[in-house]
Amino acid sequence: MPHSFCRSLAANVMIDVRKVTTKKERSDAWVYNTGLGWEFHGPAGFYHYGDAHCAYDARSDGWEAWLRCFNHINAEGTVS
Repeated sequence: MPHSFCRSLAANVMIDVRKVTTKKERSDAWVYNTGLGWEFHGPAGFYHYGDAHCAYDARSDGWEAWLRCFNHINAEGTVS
């Protein structure tokens, strides 16, 4: 998968992320390649681990997982 495709995926996810996060939350998020997979560290201690082609792909996957969690918490009113 070319990095340009992964960058475009990440850019599309960030449209939604920007609606519900602060600039500080976005800049504090980071990814790390463990050699066996990628870790995403997001706002409020959020953590996501998975396979990714590159850092852009890992960011996209991590933010998508964060958005699913964020939306679930808001929709249900509880933390699960």
